[in-house]
Amino acid sequence: MLSNLIRLGNKCNEKCLFCTVAYDNEKELSHEEVKEKINFIKKNGGTSITFTGGEPTIRNDLPELIKYAKSLGFYTELQTNGIRLANKELANKIIKSGVNAILFSFHSHKREVFDKLTGLEGSFEKTIEGIKNIGDRTEIHISHVINSLNYRDLVEFVKFIRKKFPWINFFYFSFIRPNGRTQENKWLVPKISQIDLELYKLFKFCKDSNKIGFSVEGIPLCYMQRFEEYCAETQRLLSEPVFYIGSENTEEDTHKNIIKKHKSKSPVCKYCFLNKICAGVWKEYKEIHGTGELFPIFEKKEKIIRKIKKMIE
Repeated sequence: MLSNLIRLGNKCNEKCLFCTVAYDNEKELSHEEVKEKINFIKKNGGTSITFTGGEPTIRNDLPELIKYAKSLGFYTELQTNGIRLANKELANKIIKSGVNAILFSFHSHKREVFDKLTGLEGSFEKTIEGIKNIGDRTEIHISHVINSLNYRDLVEFVKFIRKKFPWINFFYFSFIRPNGRTQENKWLVPKISQIDLELYKLFKFCKDSNKIGFSVEGIPLCYMQRFEEYCAETQRLLSEPVFYIGSENTEEDTHKNIIKKHKSKSPVCKYCFLNKICAGVWKEYKEIHGTGELFPIFEKKEKIIRKIKKMIE
């Protein structure tokens, strides 16, 4: 289910090396402002809301905001780094709010890599504890940003999560976007062609393991052959528009706006049969590595579109 996004603000209790919103100008929305945004989405026919940040759990009113959205009939999701959910009392409040799903950021199964990426010593253990405190009482998804420190361990990472938390069966993989704080840490951005084999191993492992669902953002379709239906951006292009709402702006059909404003392609992409349903690469990626890796696919897209639409129905 594609969800309308409400960004509560930029404040966070971690300092991730790749944070995409660290330098945005979003202010913290007040309690009443968030409720106004929820009402706006309801008025415009929305049925789902994702609360994101910064870090939403640093707000004491988060359980009340989730309850309010639920009272209006929304499917609700929370995006979090999980640090504060290591507190059992808060974890219980979030569950009692009725949240339908929680997306935990978890970027390595190696403690030293995890803490380096988050910029917070001890964050690995706290996130583990946060996931344990939520347990199987609501649906949990894992968000994993692929970068130069973790791309060699993708399959092992999935195995680790599945072994430690067997009730978790969905992963959202996002190739690092070279904006925000990543502009200071460009060494974190590998070439897509460099990690191609590891991506293929990951996709094949998840697909062959029928209980593991996944989607992928930031990887163009020429590097997702045979797995195109798992491309999150293509799924969004073929779905109904949703809102992005922050303090500074409200965007309808936000995914197409992102592709128009923030994505790039190679001159050869115009020859690709999948061009119209492919997002390309981030513009900041092009500035670092160029687009020489991209290549056209000469395969009719109708079959691929049918597979994707079946997934998002």
